[in-house]
Amino acid sequence: ALSGVRAVREIRRIMPSSSAGPDAGSSCEADADYDYDADADLSSLGAQLYELFAGRSPHGLDVNVNDEDGAADLQPQKKERRPGTTTAPGFVPLCDLGLPPALCAVVSRLLGSDRESDGSSSSDGGFGSIKEVEEELWLMLSAPEKYLFREADGALRMDGANLYGRESETAELLRAYDRATTDPATAGGPEREVVLVAGYSGTGKSALVHSVRGRFVDRGACFVSGKFDAMRQLRPLSALVSAVNDYCGHLASDVDRVFEIREVLGSVFGSEGWLALQSLIPNVSVFVDSPESSASGVKVNGEGALHRLIAMICMLFQVACSRSLPVVMFLDDLQWADETSLSLMHALITDVRIEGFLLVGCYRDGEVGKDHPLELHLSKIRRAGLVHITSLSIDNLDIQSVNGLISDAIHLTPGTTRTLAESVLHKTGGNALFVVQFLSSLRDEGLLRFSLSLRRWEWDMAGIRDKAIAGDVVELMIAKFSRMGPEVLEALQVAAGFGAQCQEGILRILDRAPGRVGSIATALDVAVEEGIVCKVGSTYRFAHDQIQNAAYLLGPESEREAFHLLIGRLLRKWSSEEEREKCLFDLVEQLHRGSSLITDRDEMVELAHLSLSAGKAALGMSAFLPAAAYLNSGIGLLTETDWDCHRDLCFTLYNLCAETEYILGDFEPIQRHLNEVLTRGRVLQETLSAYRTLVLSLGAQNRAPEAIKLASDVLNQLGEVFPVCLTEGVVKQEIGTTMKLLSTHNEGSLLQLRTMEDTEKMEVMRFLNIFAMYAFFERKMEYFTASVCRMVRLSVLYGACTESAPAFAFYGHMLCRAVEKPSLGHRYGKLALNIMERFQTKVHQARVFTVIYAGISPYVEPIQSCLPPLIQAVEIGLATGDVENGMLAAHIYTALALVSGRKLSLLLEETKTYSQQMEKHKQIVAHTRNKLFIQAMLNLLGQSMERTKLVGEEMDENSLLLSVEDAAHLTFVTCNIRIFLGYLFGDYCLAWDSWVSVEGSNALCFPMQVCNTFYSCLSAIALSQKEGETTSTYSGTITKAMEQMEGWATLNPWNCQNKLKLMKAEYAHLQGDMDTAEICYNDAINLSMKHRLIHEQALALERFGIFHLERGCHSTASDLFTKARDCCIEWGAVSKAAYVTERYL
Repeated sequence: ALSGVRAVREIRRIMPSSSAGPDAGSSCEADADYDYDADADLSSLGAQLYELFAGRSPHGLDVNVNDEDGAADLQPQKKERRPGTTTAPGFVPLCDLGLPPALCAVVSRLLGSDRESDGSSSSDGGFGSIKEVEEELWLMLSAPEKYLFREADGALRMDGANLYGRESETAELLRAYDRATTDPATAGGPEREVVLVAGYSGTGKSALVHSVRGRFVDRGACFVSGKFDAMRQLRPLSALVSAVNDYCGHLASDVDRVFEIREVLGSVFGSEGWLALQSLIPNVSVFVDSPESSASGVKVNGEGALHRLIAMICMLFQVACSRSLPVVMFLDDLQWADETSLSLMHALITDVRIEGFLLVGCYRDGEVGKDHPLELHLSKIRRAGLVHITSLSIDNLDIQSVNGLISDAIHLTPGTTRTLAESVLHKTGGNALFVVQFLSSLRDEGLLRFSLSLRRWEWDMAGIRDKAIAGDVVELMIAKFSRMGPEVLEALQVAAGFGAQCQEGILRILDRAPGRVGSIATALDVAVEEGIVCKVGSTYRFAHDQIQNAAYLLGPESEREAFHLLIGRLLRKWSSEEEREKCLFDLVEQLHRGSSLITDRDEMVELAHLSLSAGKAALGMSAFLPAAAYLNSGIGLLTETDWDCHRDLCFTLYNLCAETEYILGDFEPIQRHLNEVLTRGRVLQETLSAYRTLVLSLGAQNRAPEAIKLASDVLNQLGEVFPVCLTEGVVKQEIGTTMKLLSTHNEGSLLQLRTMEDTEKMEVMRFLNIFAMYAFFERKMEYFTASVCRMVRLSVLYGACTESAPAFAFYGHMLCRAVEKPSLGHRYGKLALNIMERFQTKVHQARVFTVIYAGISPYVEPIQSCLPPLIQAVEIGLATGDVENGMLAAHIYTALALVSGRKLSLLLEETKTYSQQMEKHKQIVAHTRNKLFIQAMLNLLGQSMERTKLVGEEMDENSLLLSVEDAAHLTFVTCNIRIFLGYLFGDYCLAWDSWVSVEGSNALCFPMQVCNTFYSCLSAIALSQKEGETTSTYSGTITKAMEQMEGWATLNPWNCQNKLKLMKAEYAHLQGDMDTAEICYNDAINLSMKHRLIHEQALALERFGIFHLERGCHSTASDLFTKARDCCIEWGAVSKAAYVTERYL
């Protein structure tokens, strides 16, 4: 009892005012051997506590006070008392003396009078032992602001920031945050973190995350959130747009940071790229240099728009988010997320360049099966192994948690509220939302009420036990709504008709209707006060989607279509043009929900127009599924007569719907919609869009030959006839005709080509561009060459257009490779860049940059200068949606960087990042090819058991080549790498055999062709030296290779001169011309060093060392081998350095 004494003494000391007697002392010894009746002891204790706090005895019980220290002895007194008797009522209640209600309740329970003699019962329940009393007293002392100082005011406060029984889940959230913001080198494991909170509706998933929000912010995080909505599943990107928009708004407050971010982002996308995003994310305007700029955004259609959107938002987080400035993004109700949102979420959490980012998502696991889009995305993420996923399962509250919630809500100790909590748990099953709403209903019905006389909450336990309980929260809320005013009910129903949230501006539009009395928003404010709805800014949000569902069910089901139609008509009639644009999705959805009741033909046509506008707006946001839904809904409103009366509307809806379905890969309805257009079209111009979509869809279904055939047929109808069989002579004639036409123009006149205005010729250019693409993929180079030549001639004769840029780029590449006129090809490459700049477009930039800086510039420019533009091509390809060319640029960058001597560790990191992007964007061919280069780097870095075989962590060349469709080209690339690795590690036979396998084939790009020629020649020389003679097989290769390198070195000495010198040195060594060999070795070493080709400098030093070793100059050879090893280490080729050491040092 000593503990209880101390608690009483402390309570009496800290209470602001008290009628208690003298202060209690600091100690009192308990008599452990005393045998007493529990009931009698507890009653006596109650009497002693009463006298301590009131200064008087309730009924004459003695209270011993220690004369030395004034401590009240709480031990039961040795006096006779009849078993089973209770304290008689009639004493003055402690609450009347001004003591805290919670303390009064404890004393009351000890005295056995639930209402301290007033005759009614709240069934507080008694104590089982003195220990329980002590615990209650210490609890009050530990939270005096709750139990002793805070006066209850009749408000039932259930603080959402307090979580009950969720301590372990809270700790997991904080640990995940710490991992996300900690350097992975310190933390270990994946640095990207995701927390998924699952559970049934109403269990408190969202409340858990919001309760930790303050702790995230205190640790330096920016917390942003968004919520998906069951009634807004056609609303594209709703939750993510809200979260990203909030983040941009947060960034806007830091002017210096905005300036830094704007510079980085603008260098990739330009202001026009961000302007294109403003309609979706208004706050992104802070990153546009000139908000008033009239420049239009880059027009990107189809799947390209999605890739651009993902790239831009990922880029924003790459630049702005860091471990020192982290972001926590909370996405609620993921079970209702649209596919576009899931793709963006997937990209954000798997992007290795985003640091300090934690995604927290909540979803109802009962609504997410194995085939649900969310689960499909999560499965991919788990398989990749790049993200650490923490899964939390939230269940209903237990008795301790429910009791804690009630205790905090009414400011009474848990012991006092225990019986009430047990009854509430029994009625609600512990569902957190149900518990809160059930308590509110008890208050509304007077079963839980605040007593002014007692200054505390009391309850009718019998009434609560007898109360009929609703089956779920929805039924409970409907019953609650029935007690509210009619204007509030109407406002709730209107708001619920829009989903979980509704904008105040929309309600203001509805208020404009003639005859309307009162304001919907004002009526909703009543619901805000009741906690049914909350208002954030100008947005009304239901406290929970179950509450929104209950409000929606207020109206009879038979009247709901008419209700939505009325809302839609009011929005359409009373909104301004600007307002209509802002609430377009709401307007269209409301009208479509009631469209079966529309009988007026003009109104149906108007709704079809609105559906078209909504479809276009959704496409602009890369939300293809919603766009298809809007467009299909518009098509469903059309009739036979509309093909005559509203012809443009019909063609546009069908064509745009087919284009959207092509993006989605939904090929069955494409054919049906396109057939309708092709059947209805009276002239070719009306069917061109349908033909273009059909060609693309055939190609997407791996039916490229059919796509080429159809494109050829359309081109024939447009006047560009292609022979069924293009002979070599016809192709040469195409090239000759083109060169002759270009010869009549100088560089200045080509730079000033007029803009193409002939719409038919522009269609021809579009089809030729598609035709050339599929011809290239199918390796029909004769058709590819002919189509490129025609595009160039059309551009010269009729003016330039956006398709002219790739035409001149490809033409320049053809001149370099096929016609062997690199200088002229370089001229046309520059012209292509000029055309892109002239039209201020990035639509074809990824392709143009890839062609120029992989297929033209390396012929005449240093290889290192070609690398930055290829990186830019990757970024632009993602930004404009040209993922295929962007990832091709990434693949070629890897190859060029490897043969340029870029530091291997850095290149490996870059290549792995690109490889992840390739996989994410389903660029399987590029991703598979990249594996070859990654494994080659791992071999060089010493991270593989093999040196010359592509077998290790990344791949096994034997199984890979047997398992992919691209096996022929992969074999070619594999042989290229074997030539390179085989020679570096002294396996000249492997290098030679690999060369024989690919001799005569076209390399990936010119630098790779140069390397193949270089290493095949050196291998032939080495084998000749090893075998003691130069056979005709080797001599032919050596002679041809040296002639080729001689010509290339004349065109581009930077890239080729050092190689030529080493080839000459090795050949002179083979021929016994030691003086020439020594001169050429020195030249090769010096040129390699001057041109920053560290790997070839190492090779030249090694070969020169072998030269001296064979001549007996061991000291000189050792010095050269040491320098070669040091160059290898500087390059990062650990295994090559080890090879040199093992072999020569």
